[in-house]
Amino acid sequence: MKIAITGTPGVGKTTVCEALRDLGFDVVHLNKVAREMDAILEEDEQRQAKVVDLHALRRYVEEWEPESDPAFVESHYAHLMPTDLVIVLRLHPSELERRLKEKGYPPEKIAENLEAEFVGVCYGEAVEVRSEGCFIRPPEDVIQVNVTGLSRAEAADRVLEAVNHRRGDDVDWLSDEEAQRTVERYLKYR
Repeated sequence: MKIAITGTPGVGKTTVCEALRDLGFDVVHLNKVAREMDAILEEDEQRQAKVVDLHALRRYVEEWEPESDPAFVESHYAHLMPTDLVIVLRLHPSELERRLKEKGYPPEKIAENLEAEFVGVCYGEAVEVRSEGCFIRPPEDVIQVNVTGLSRAEAADRVLEAVNHRRGDDVDWLSDEEAQRTVERYLKYR
């Protein structure tokens, strides 16, 4: 079974996947594959983002034959890949803000990512892709996992639990006042 691990930049996808790799699971980091395959089409200077060849990466994921079951495909666009299940990592916006600042993100990029996490862009896209029939999978195969306050190992365990039980967390930052205040501080950068 191939499982996408996706989420807003900074939520801990790579960290969680490294913990899963340490547990013996196969992991593909799509950003690394995109660089190795020369599948980066352009640099979006304004958004400080790379535009990748999704078709080439989809072919790669389709043809990939992992040894472990499950195996994981990681990126903030992994939910657009042909996988059997999608895990969307979610992180409280105040924690995401801290992480992005530590990574040296400029305020404009922090604002973009906080807003995306606040409204659940990756989750929404994953459910939409599934329900549009791009990949034939039921919407219940898109599972949110809240990793706020979890260690690397705890987050990996939580992902495996969600995979095994096909059940995740209900995440709604829109009704969280602290999350609202965090995002509002960055509105001037949007």
